[in-house]
Amino acid sequence: MEFFFNPKGIALIGVTTHTAKGGFSILTNLLKGFGGKIYPVNPRYSSIGGLTCHPRVLDVPDPVDLAIVFVPAPQVPMPFANVRCATFPVL
Repeated sequence: MEFFFNPKGIALIGVTTHTAKGGFSILTNLLKGFGGKIYPVNPRYSSIGGLTCHPRVLDVPDPVDLAIVFVPAPQVPMPFANVRCATFPVL
């Protein structure tokens, strides 16, 4: 459970630059209080919040302990498939 409560890296799938959206709020909170690495994932952006944004979960260069999926319901199956392929321990 250590990787769930104290992850070293988090992939935030579906993050956006739109400040009124939930994905941006999650990123903002992680930047304020999380001490590990944060990996934004969204193919529409090259960077968000000063961090490199990756087009797919599989493009994240380092091991990630936790993935947060914040996308519209119809889009959920694809991130889950990619996360499963990347073998993240917690989703």
